[in-house]
Amino acid sequence: MTGVNPWFDTVAKDCKKRAPALFFSSAALWPLLLALSESHRPRRTSIGGQALIEGLLMMGPDKRAMVNRLPSGELRIREEAVTTRPWLKRIPLLRGAVGIIGQLKVGMAALMESAELQDETEESAEPAAHKERAGTGFALLTGILAGIGLFILLPNLIVSGVLAWTGLTREGLAAVLTANLLEALVRIGILLGYLYLTSRIEEIHRVWQYHGAEHKSIACYEAGDELIPENVARCSRFHPRCGTSFLFLIVFVSALLFALVGWHGILGNLLLRLALIPLVAGLSYEVLRFSGSHADDWYGRALARPGLWLQRLTTAEPDEGQIVVALTALLAVIPQDQERDAWEQR
Repeated sequence: MTGVNPWFDTVAKDCKKRAPALFFSSAALWPLLLALSESHRPRRTSIGGQALIEGLLMMGPDKRAMVNRLPSGELRIREEAVTTRPWLKRIPLLRGAVGIIGQLKVGMAALMESAELQDETEESAEPAAHKERAGTGFALLTGILAGIGLFILLPNLIVSGVLAWTGLTREGLAAVLTANLLEALVRIGILLGYLYLTSRIEEIHRVWQYHGAEHKSIACYEAGDELIPENVARCSRFHPRCGTSFLFLIVFVSALLFALVGWHGILGNLLLRLALIPLVAGLSYEVLRFSGSHADDWYGRALARPGLWLQRLTTAEPDEGQIVVALTALLAVIPQDQERDAWEQR
């Protein structure tokens, strides 16, 4: 087009002369642009919660809040300080194994208390402390034994029966890996069936709705939006750093670890698997922590994806009243210094 349009030729020559200066001047703005992109990246909080019967337990870095909707329709709020162990956060594997025990204890106590609140009469608004402690201890023990039987003993019994019925050998690496893979598939099948069947129960479905409300409120907080029911309702009920993801990771990690110790008799398998539970919990927590810290990377998203699929069974769309409960619990545990609840501080 040279010579066709003198004005165009002049502009083209001028742009060629100025190209290096334009490039370097724009390059000077790159750090600012990167800083702006970082500031608009959604924050990741360490605040998490547990759905209860007509309520929610929200846990922050400094305190936890339990919010329940009573049969009268009023909200009952109970807050308490969180005992922290800074030294424990610095020890990989141990922080996950010890942390899960503490969370089970606190979560079971809150679940029992929420159930009792729904049965309380107007004359007695608070559950009796001695009944609560006794009931929590029994429920925790029963829950642990049921979990061991359903998700550890039963899959091993099924696969051992299949091996005996088919006459497949237990010798050799390939046979051991196959047996443990079958056990993992059976365990996943039992977990999915358990979650699906319990979600058909109306009371449990409402618990899953509170679980969805918890995820939505935290997503709204991480997005930096105003914490009001309208904004929370628009957020997703699926969250990558959820206890449901932890469940899947336990199944996946346990399959790998159990394969390393071989395949023995039923009693030997059970004892080995029980002995490895703390290591399985610790490793699963480290993987969850890693995926949460790399949620913007493809491998972080890949690790979180199965848990997100599983949340279709463990969450449901909440109503406005349940969102209000979740917001009340969240607002009660947000620290004044919001760097305190950054995911990296876990």
